[in-house]
Amino acid sequence: MEKSDILAAIRARLDAARNRPADAYVRFSAGGQTAGWITRPRAAQLTRFRRVFQVDDASVRFTTGLATAKQRSDAMADVANELATAGELSAWRNERYAVRPHFDAAPLFFVERACARWFGVRTFAVHVNGYVPGGSERRLWFARRSATKAIDPGMFDTLVGGGIAERDSVAESLLRESWEEAGIDEALARTAEAAGQVGIEHHAPDGLQRETIFVYDLAIPKAFVP
Repeated sequence: MEKSDILAAIRARLDAARNRPADAYVRFSAGGQTAGWITRPRAAQLTRFRRVFQVDDASVRFTTGLATAKQRSDAMADVANELATAGELSAWRNERYAVRPHFDAAPLFFVERACARWFGVRTFAVHVNGYVPGGSERRLWFARRSATKAIDPGMFDTLVGGGIAERDSVAESLLRESWEEAGIDEALARTAEAAGQVGIEHHAPDGLQRETIFVYDLAIPKAFVP
């Protein structure tokens, strides 16, 4: 395959990962800011949580009594438990994400990770491309996801990749995930070089994935096996 064909295929995959239907979702807001996007059938299910949400044809928003991040987080914990009991969510992670319009913004609330796509909230992750330098040729390490993963089981992945939980920084997540997923110690992980960000937004069976990925490149010694 020619290099131009490979680049075209990569571009097509990226474009597919960054497109979503324009009219299949309603806005989910908190404190006047967009917190997420929810499919219409799911938004209709939220009408039973009258203490938590105000739902109409165009939006889902918190009730006026839920004005702080803590109040919203506590309410969302109850909603998440009910949705999980009803079989609405992907595998429960017992890990919370901070919901915010961009990474440096103050959290609007915190929510169980399994809810992220259901409510279409923006999540943040760090991914590391591990490569072995070799003159004019570089070799790239790929990981294969566990067959028991709740999302994309058995598929190829970057060498290191993980969501940024609750109050973690990008750097903290990079170091933790490097060790947990690939056995890369802190000294080597700290040599990773920032390579930019990738925004993903696409429809999935469990909702809308909206994610900002902080990308790093890491030179792996030839003798090291992740």
